[in-house]
Amino acid sequence: WIFLINIPLGAIAAVVVQRSLVFRLPSRDHVLDITGAAILTLSVTALVVGFALGGDAQPWSSGIVIGLLFAAVLGAISFVVWELRSPEPILPMRLFRNPTFRILIFGNAVYGIAGMGALAFFPLFFQVSLGQSPTRAGLLISSMSVAVVIGAWLAGKITTGTGRYRRIVQLGPALSLVSMAAFTFLDSNSDPMSAVPWLVVFGFSMGIAFPTMTTATQNSLDLPDLGAGTAAINFFRTLGQTIGVGAFGALLIGSIRRELGKLDSSIDTAELLSTPEDIKELEPALRSLIEGAVAVGTNMVFVASVPVLALLVVATLFLPELELRTTTALQNAPDGESDG
Repeated sequence: WIFLINIPLGAIAAVVVQRSLVFRLPSRDHVLDITGAAILTLSVTALVVGFALGGDAQPWSSGIVIGLLFAAVLGAISFVVWELRSPEPILPMRLFRNPTFRILIFGNAVYGIAGMGALAFFPLFFQVSLGQSPTRAGLLISSMSVAVVIGAWLAGKITTGTGRYRRIVQLGPALSLVSMAAFTFLDSNSDPMSAVPWLVVFGFSMGIAFPTMTTATQNSLDLPDLGAGTAAINFFRTLGQTIGVGAFGALLIGSIRRELGKLDSSIDTAELLSTPEDIKELEPALRSLIEGAVAVGTNMVFVASVPVLALLVVATLFLPELELRTTTALQNAPDGESDG
């Protein structure tokens, strides 16, 4: 049902977009950057698989993991070299000369790593360490989702009303840093409700930051680069999230295994954590040990996220503020260029 519920929602969204989003795009001949897309796909695939295996199925020092990560780096270098010579690159390297684009690409990647990556383990913490049911854990975390919507709405109102975005982009990471620092004080004895205010703050920070970062990026780009720039923002955010979940997941599993060193080595830690409800059926001493181990491991993830978010806070201090456009890029296009 988690997947099926998205089908009617997606159908409704498709109908709304089809009926409401009507405009004429410039008509131009294009050369598809198939080679660039293929290199990027192979590089990212190697990176994702490497982080998925590292610290879990394979040790980080294994030849398989090192080989995959080396292939990812080699692929990234090859991608840059190809994009510099491609007639119509999928990610034009000239965009990185734009300080706004450069800073916000870094910002979205960091948010993906330290924000979305770290928060991916909150359901496990709530269920295993705090003994919450999956439903209650979901309800507690949903407070963050509500705050995201409110933050995005408020940021949009302020940005369009004032024509300024720099302070909002700076405020978002700062609030994220404060709330992530607060998460480091959670342990297996914490009241689940004590996390909710900080989940709200974190959700609000993402709500004001994500759309405003996208707006600021689009505002700094020329019409031909809008598509590539917007896609790059979303790509690096997703890539950061993938790296964050993989790296922090390995950190979490490693920490839990150390904490559970007294257990029989035949116990599969990953399998045990994949079924939190079964942990409640264990004998009290063993259950308590596992709950504490998960709390310690999750705490390490939160602690590791703090300096990463601090880098983002510093980076936003150098973000330039350009005058916000009052017309669309298509309206600013030369006469005749917007005709289909």
